[in-house]
Amino acid sequence: YDCPDWDDFSQCVPEEACAGGRNFSCGKGRTGRMCASVAPGWFNVGSVFFFECGGTGGVIATSIAIFATILAWLGMNNVSSNYDALDCALLFLQITGMIAAFPLRWHNNLSLL
Repeated sequence: YDCPDWDDFSQCVPEEACAGGRNFSCGKGRTGRMCASVAPGWFNVGSVFFFECGGTGGVIATSIAIFATILAWLGMNNVSSNYDALDCALLFLQITGMIAAFPLRWHNNLSLL
């Protein structure tokens, strides 16, 4: 296609958001500019997973995720309460995860870590 009003095209992020094709259609459950909005009759979980309203797929997936999270939390609390070293390691991982969430500009030598 020749688009005289546009100098360049932007990549759709994530790629599955845009189905592409001749009319630049959006993927399932998406609509709007850059397919970034949720289509009517759909809902999303974490801006990644799109489910049709009234369907059972989203409810089942969300229920399994909640159940797995609760089991993991209970398991870690039971095990870590018996071992101080494991408790410290879990705390270290939590703090490291929080620090990693910020867009910090590390020195080149530390960016490899």
